[in-house]
Amino acid sequence: MPGYLCRIQFAEIPARQAGEVLSKAKLAYYDYLPDPLPDAYLRFKVEEDEKQFFIEVLHDAQLFFAAVRRIKHLLSYEEGGDWSSTNTAIPSVLLICDSAKLQRQIHKKTSRMIGEADEMYFYTTTMDELRQLKRGKKDVIWRDVTDPEDAMALSDLE
Repeated sequence: MPGYLCRIQFAEIPARQAGEVLSKAKLAYYDYLPDPLPDAYLRFKVEEDEKQFFIEVLHDAQLFFAAVRRIKHLLSYEEGGDWSSTNTAIPSVLLICDSAKLQRQIHKKTSRMIGEADEMYFYTTTMDELRQLKRGKKDVIWRDVTDPEDAMALSDLE
């Protein structure tokens, strides 16, 4: 399991909460997921509320339009994908950016692509913020792409 997934699983999911992190290799067994597959999938409960997320890692080295195309693909999956067969709400998307500069670019571009009727939410953080997570501390490192000023904890996201 990649290091960023371990950090999310062990630092952000409350210790007594049931949670599941699936890597891309394990996601290949599910035919209702977007194609190409997300980098990972995260599911856990906060009290009675189940939280689900697709995780995408965006690198500075990749072309920016490739990251934007991936986000557009996820938005189109929301509209016509097979997720409805699960009878659960579509997962939100956690975008992990290599740098703060890439994070700002993603906020700017993605906020313009998302419509008010969209049910899929997008949140960002950086690799540096993720590396600084500590077990048991409620770190607020996730930013809504439509309102990036205020950071939130993973358990507080939609």
